[in-house]
Amino acid sequence: MMGTGKLHSSPYRLSSTVFHSILSKVGARKNRSNHFEIHLELKSSSHLQDFVTTIRKLGVIIDDIELNPAYVNSGLSVYSVAVSITSGELKKYKTHEEIIEALGSLDYVYHIEEMRG
Repeated sequence: MMGTGKLHSSPYRLSSTVFHSILSKVGARKNRSNHFEIHLELKSSSHLQDFVTTIRKLGVIIDDIELNPAYVNSGLSVYSVAVSITSGELKKYKTHEEIIEALGSLDYVYHIEEMRG
């Protein structure tokens, strides 16, 4: 599913910088679990590797990822992603909402939201 091409360092650095910038501005709130699920819409399937690489480097592990077949011909690549936060620094940010807001700032993410059970 993921390509084997090399990632360019400058897009990752830019995305990582934006991500950390947003996280540095969010306030502390009630602590939540380190595991949650997101609905992720990427502008192109070619960006999945970029997304996976970025969140792994930031201390988030992907527990499960599934392509949503309902969106196959929509022009978007839509996934359900279960993640766990492992980074001690990232755990300081208390809500899933704040993390999702930061991930939503990545230029290749069309839409992202937490999936509620």
